[in-house]
Amino acid sequence: MAAPAARSQSPLVVVVDDDNAARHDLARVLGQAGFSVVQASDGAQAVALLTTLWVRVGVVISAVRMPRMSGKELARIVAERWPSVAVLLVSGHGGGAIDDSPVPFLPKPCTREALVEAVRALIRRPAAVAPD
Repeated sequence: MAAPAARSQSPLVVVVDDDNAARHDLARVLGQAGFSVVQASDGAQAVALLTTLWVRVGVVISAVRMPRMSGKELARIVAERWPSVAVLLVSGHGGGAIDDSPVPFLPKPCTREALVEAVRALIRRPAAVAPD
């Protein structure tokens, strides 16, 4: 019983990817590492989730290339609306599409250890302070 209570206190991780298999794989790995995870199949669904859950969300992990809203666009929206929420972009297409972005990037495929450590590092980072 202690594990679920501890898990419910951990920051929520939102995994966003239009590729169902990739999204489920990322969520499974993070769940096995003890993170609470919710999934979104696109940027709009992620924004809807964040609108209601943002207080609990620590990290959004998003694919870079998705239809309708790219991961980079989602990262911009998250930074504007929820500055305390970190974003990690992932892609199997290389980092070239986000070279000019300050958002952390992890290439796919990546090891479980690299994914978990990247999320832990983002959760441990000082939260951005919203302007008065």
